[in-house]
Amino acid sequence: MMNRAAHMPKRFRNMSQQYVRTFHGTTSEESRAVTCAYYVNTAMGLVVSKLYVKKYFYKDARAEAMEMVNNIRNAFITMVNHSIWMDSESKIIAIKKARNLRAKIGYPGYLGNDDMAKLDRDYAEYNFNSSYMHNVLSVIRLYSKGSLQMLRHVVDEDDWMDISPTQVNAIHKLTTNEITFPTVIFQAPLFDKQAPKYLNYG
Repeated sequence: MMNRAAHMPKRFRNMSQQYVRTFHGTTSEESRAVTCAYYVNTAMGLVVSKLYVKKYFYKDARAEAMEMVNNIRNAFITMVNHSIWMDSESKIIAIKKARNLRAKIGYPGYLGNDDMAKLDRDYAEYNFNSSYMHNVLSVIRLYSKGSLQMLRHVVDEDDWMDISPTQVNAIHKLTTNEITFPTVIFQAPLFDKQAPKYLNYG
């Protein structure tokens, strides 16, 4: 219930806030507009990302970031080759892993063009009404259904399941040997097309 309280009417949010204030010492609640906007970005991240990419994304950032990833990868491979503490078998394995590292940069490819087919399929069952709580419960049901369906389908390695392109974060997944840098990372202060390259590497 505490997880859902933020989506419920004011009297329930007040009870939740009182609890949080008592146990954690916080005194304010985010505005409803911020809460709702955050939820839409969380629940429908790829749709929001499509709008963001079209309006704000610096188009050359993907190529620049991929060049940076490849330069870092090559520097790492050189370091491994010159290391004196690794045996040759370990070096071969480390270099193979580095070469196979997948980099997801910015956003899934289909968000960068005008084809809406995948988004239409993925969000076909998202039917909302004016009840925020009803919509939240509907999204929870759809997420659960989608999670169960994943057991019956081949995993799409290009899919962005762990992070939305509009989330300010980055991910390194050891189990799949991949790194992800979302779209919003490519803006100041984290990335600046006008800045010297060493700052963007940093």
